[in-house]
Amino acid sequence: MDIVPMDSVIDPTDPLALRELLGRFCSGITVVATEGPAGVAGFACQSFSALSLDPPMVLISVMRQSRTLPALLERGDFAVSVLGADAAEVSATVGGRDPDKFSRVPLARTDRGMPVIAGALAWFDCSVARVVDGGDHVVILADVHGAGPAECDGDPLLFFRGRYEQMARPVPAVPATAQAAAPGVPQAAAPGIAAAAAAVSAAGYREPAGALAGYVPGDWF
Repeated sequence: MDIVPMDSVIDPTDPLALRELLGRFCSGITVVATEGPAGVAGFACQSFSALSLDPPMVLISVMRQSRTLPALLERGDFAVSVLGADAAEVSATVGGRDPDKFSRVPLARTDRGMPVIAGALAWFDCSVARVVDGGDHVVILADVHGAGPAECDGDPLLFFRGRYEQMARPVPAVPATAQAAAPGVPQAAAPGIAAAAAAVSAAGYREPAGALAGYVPGDWF
């Protein structure tokens, strides 16, 4: 087997270059939130992952400078909400620096009282099991005490190369009647072609949400 040489490399000690490279890994976006002394505290989080099914555990990575981290560790309980494709504004709001930001997003509560984003694709009610050093982040391993909803068919909000994105659904096959029609054929000569084309367009690719103008993350992963 031939070994293909690397065409280019970066300096992994260059934080900007490394961040750009890591940004090529498309991820979902979650909101991590807890109830602190001053009310709900939390941040937008990309660094979330399943860890174990038996026992049920997840993990998150939090910046050491995060203003939420002290409240999260002091309380020891938090919730993770997985955001849907329509929640880019929620992500931007929660990722910002406004101390009253959670008053501007819809919240629900778990049985243990943890705040979750209403309408989230999924949520996990967690408690801190272990905290691991992760350089300029800390990695929190957490036990899952509750989760839901039982059913949801929505699409996730994605983050790729510094932009919000949505899933692009495959375009359905064009009906044979539409394929047989030559360009420029009047609609009257090919009944149903216009309707078929409209259906394909409506069910096919959806434009990505894109980046929010002027958005600068605050407490971000």
